Amino acid sequence: MKLTNTKVVISGKYVEVYMYQKAMGYDFVAKRSESSTWKEKTTAEAEDILKRSGSRTRKKLLRIINANAYQWKDTHGRIFTPKFASLTFNKPILDVSEANVIFTNFVKRLNYHVNNNKTNHFKYIAVPEFQKKSKRVHFHVVFFNLHWFNNSQLNTIWGNGFVNIKNTKNIDNIGLYLTKYLNKDMTDKRLLGKKKYFASRNLKKPVIVRDNNLANKIAFSIQNQNLKYESEFESDYQGLTKYRLYKISYSPLISYVIKSKNE
Repeated sequence: MKLTNTKVVISGKYVEVYMYQKAMGYDFVAKRSESSTWKEKTTAEAEDILKRSGSRTRKKLLRIINANAYQWKDTHGRIFTPKFASLTFNKPILDVSEANVIFTNFVKRLNYHVNNNKTNHFKYIAVPEFQKKSKRVHFHVVFFNLHWFNNSQLNTIWGNGFVNIKNTKNIDNIGLYLTKYLNKDMTDKRLLGKKKYFASRNLKKPVIVRDNNLANKIAFSIQNQNLKYESEFESDYQGLTKYRLYKISYSPLISYVIKSKNE
């Protein structure tokens, strides 16, 4: 097991720096938990597990979105602006699995409409949500490499209800903005044992640096860049943790780290 006092997470233009009072272990294989099954847990324990699971999923979503926003180019080298779309059903679809099949077929039709084949060229993240009154499933989707469609065009291709699409051009932290919409049902028990979101293949992944020496070099190299947020919190395991979020313009070291991780 290795130890580090600093962790860095690189998600596109956003870089998170964690500085721990007590060293954190990594590169070890955790033993399988022998805790009680879901049915044996109390209501309070089950709700706590759902809450913590939802929190982890939100953080993962935020990082994936920022890692892919403005990172995809068209055939002319122009960078795509992420598009945010909501897809609703005109019939009572209450089951997530059924809704997922319909969404997958929609993506195939969209690919055929744009690329004249059903091979998936689009990069996206889709999150199911339940409407409060009707309990129907609907989707929130972030497309990372979709050119502009108006609502009527997408409504025709969707063919199952109504589509509303928004451009995210003037939004600063897209991941933070969109997860406010994408995380409402993360703790819904109807999603137990099912994916809380699904994504297209080959999305860019956030780069996590745990090597203490390299993480500290990165933290030092960006300390004068745009600090968006900072906080401190206590942990039983790491003691006092200092957290900082930067939006970087350019960093040769970070570019090198991303390239190395992707090779």
